[in-house]
Amino acid sequence: MKKQKHLIIGAGEVGMAIYEVLKGKYEVDPVRSSNTPRDFLNASKGEADYRLRLSSINNLAETSNRVDIQDAALIHNGHYDVLHICYPPVKNFVQTAKNYIKIYKPHLVIIHSTVPVGTTKKIAPFAVHSPIRGVHPHLAEGIKTFVKYFGGKKAKEAAKIFSALGVTVKAFPKSETSELLKILDTTYYGWNIIFAKEAKRICDKLNLDFDEVYTDANISYNEGYKKLDKSNVMRPVLTPMPGKIGGHCIVSNCGLLEDWLTKTVKDRNKKY
Repeated sequence: MKKQKHLIIGAGEVGMAIYEVLKGKYEVDPVRSSNTPRDFLNASKGEADYRLRLSSINNLAETSNRVDIQDAALIHNGHYDVLHICYPPVKNFVQTAKNYIKIYKPHLVIIHSTVPVGTTKKIAPFAVHSPIRGVHPHLAEGIKTFVKYFGGKKAKEAAKIFSALGVTVKAFPKSETSELLKILDTTYYGWNIIFAKEAKRICDKLNLDFDEVYTDANISYNEGYKKLDKSNVMRPVLTPMPGKIGGHCIVSNCGLLEDWLTKTVKDRNKKY
């Protein structure tokens, strides 16, 4: 039986994690992303004066010695069954995705990127959103560990690709569901980081021990409610770190949703 052909656009942490998960069962090509739609289309037509401009290459040095990663704009010689979009939510995100679809003519597109709510349905009726969860840089392990959600009209079809690999999946009829799920997931983490920082600030102001006020109290709180079979009210117990919230997900993802909740996290983080 012929293997299903997959093209992964974006050779950063997300794209290479998807590659690691899929490569054993499917025919998979990971490529770097060019997020300049006009130039991309020019290259696909073979224009000699094309100059590739890359804007979403992450960890290239680490990944390039493991697999032959080509430039997306230089691969325009075949059809792919499934297109995986794994580049960041840049300015021309939707149009760039449409251009890739026009060239490779997939019957299914899976958006693994974190994007504003409503983005996926603008790309194509057969586009599905499926957020990534896990610990950087071990995202492949995260895909295998967490439930992988899929949202969109063809969510069930997309989910089967990963369930065939042993990944636990869940499908929603609306892509907006998984889009918002991802943003709120990281925002909730950011909210708790901010809370721990503010608790530490108050403790320092009153000359009180943070671990006694916050850490011990919350650990014993969780232990007690676990004994009462109420794990649904258990709380995260975080250690406040100095400075702004690190990483490249929490704060940047807050910028994808206009709401007082995300604004609070962004604004407060600026003060550290």
